This record gives sequence, structure tokens and C-alpha cells, in this order.
Amino acid sequence: MTEPKLRPFHETIVDAMKGATLFQLEIIIVLLETTVIPKNHDQIVTTWREQCLMLEVSFNLEEKIARIILAQKPKDTPPKLLCL
Repeated sequence: MTEPKLRPFHETIVDAMKGATLFQLEIIIVLLETTVIPKNHDQIVTTWREQCLMLEVSFNLEEKIARIILAQKPKDTPPKLLCL
């Protein structure tokens, strides 16, 4: 049996969010709320917001999760400008 290739959290979660259904996003929310996110917070938030926009997720929920992700971002890290 071949071992699965392990990837960094941010790559896996971004790929999981792209094309996710509303039900799948609900599962991803639990992961985002309960997991230490070591890096690439801006990329995760950008992908999160893109998927929320596509699925017409409420703005309050979209922002709540974005704040949870960004709260883990080291304070000395400058924000990256990512276009939606």
C-alpha cells in the first residue's frame, strides 16, 4: 500500500475550499475553528471569501471565519494584497 503524500495544511485546506459545496464548507468551518494555522493566512482567507461569495454565504459568517483565521496570523506579518 502506498503512503499518501502529506502536504502543508494551507495547501490542503485551500484545495478543499475550491469548489466545495455549502455542506462541505460547514465541515471546513469546524476545521478552521479548531486547528492551528501556521502560515498563509491571507491565501486561506482569500479562497474562503471567494467560495462564500460563490455560494452566497452570509456576510456575517464569512467575516467571522476570516477573523478566526487572521487572529492566528503573527502580528509582525504584513498583510498581503490578494485580489478576489
